[in-house]
Amino acid sequence: MKDRNEKIMFKACLFTVSLSAVMLLFSVILRGYEREARAQAIVEASERSAALSSEAAGNDGAKTSPDVAGGLLLTLKQTDSMYVCVPLPENVTSSGITAENHYMDGQLWLRMPNTDFLFYSGKSITGDISKVRQAAAFQDSNGTIVRLALDNIYEYDLISENQNLYIQLVAPREKYDRVIVVDPAAGDGGDATLAVAEKLSGLVGNSKIRIYQTRMTGESCPQEKVAALANAVRADMLIRISVENAEDSGEYGTFARYSEDYYIPGFSGADLADTLLRNVATQLRTETRGLEQARKEDIAIRKARVPAAEIVLGYISNAQERKLLSRDDYREKAARGIYEAVNAAYEIKGKK
Repeated sequence: MKDRNEKIMFKACLFTVSLSAVMLLFSVILRGYEREARAQAIVEASERSAALSSEAAGNDGAKTSPDVAGGLLLTLKQTDSMYVCVPLPENVTSSGITAENHYMDGQLWLRMPNTDFLFYSGKSITGDISKVRQAAAFQDSNGTIVRLALDNIYEYDLISENQNLYIQLVAPREKYDRVIVVDPAAGDGGDATLAVAEKLSGLVGNSKIRIYQTRMTGESCPQEKVAALANAVRADMLIRISVENAEDSGEYGTFARYSEDYYIPGFSGADLADTLLRNVATQLRTETRGLEQARKEDIAIRKARVPAAEIVLGYISNAQERKLLSRDDYREKAARGIYEAVNAAYEIKGKK
C-alpha cells in the first residue's frame, strides 16, 4: 500500500512538473509572438509614416520634411472646429499631460506618461490644422510624446473632453500685453549670462510679462534666430546679455550697445540701452563705459524690428570682474538691474 501511494505521489509530481514546463514554454513562445507582433507593428507604422512623409513632401516640400525617425507621422485633416484636436489614449486627460512650448524650434510637445505611442498608428490630428505643419508621435522612457510642428510661434490653451485634447493656438500678443525676448549670449562667460537670465525670469515670476528666453543650456543660439524670434512674437524689446573678453586684462566696466537700424518714435534701442546701463550699473556699483553703436557682427540687435539693446556686464578677461561674475549674489544684482530697467522702459513707453 505504501509503495502504491509513493508511486501515485511521484506520478502526480511528475505531471505537475511537466505541466509547469509546458506552460512556461507556451508563455515564452507567446511573449516571442507578442514581441514579434509589436516589432512588425512598429515597422508597418514607420512605413506608413515614411509613405505619408514622402507623399506630403511631394505636395509641398517646404511645408513638410519632418524628421520622424523612430516615430509615427500622423495625418492632418481639416474639420469644422476652432481647435486642433488630438486623440488621447484611454484614461489620459489634460491634467495628466505636460505641454512644452519649444518655441525656438516652432514646436509644441505633449507628454503623456505611461502610454504606448503605437496608439497613434493610423490616427489623425483634426480640427483647425491651418497652423500645424506636421504631427508625429514618439516613444520615450516615460510614455508618449506628440510633437506638433507649427508655422509660427504660438501660445496655447488645452481642454480635454471625450478622449480628445482640444488645443487653441493663439499669437503671443493675444494672450500677453507685455512680451520681451532675453538672449543670454553663449561663449566666454556664457554660464554667467545664462544664470542672470534665469534669475531675471524668477524676478518676473507670475507677472503679466512673458519672457521668451533664447537658450536654456550651454548651446548657443544663432543671432539671426534671436532676431527672428523677437520679430515673430512682436516683442516690446529684445535684451541681449553678454560679457566681454578683451586682449587687455586691464579693461573693465559695464556698457551697452544699441542699433540705429531700427527706430520708433518714443522708445528706441538707444533709449533701452541707456535704461539698461543706468539700472544695471546702479545695482552692480560698477564703472560705466557709456553707450556704443552696434557693430557689424551684432546681428541680433541690428536685425530685430523691435527696440533692441545689449547690456555688457563686464570683462571676463579682467581677473577681478571674472571673480565677481562667478558670484551668485553679483548675478542676482545684475538680474535685478535688468528687471528694474524693464519696468522703467514700460513706464517710459506708457508716458510717450
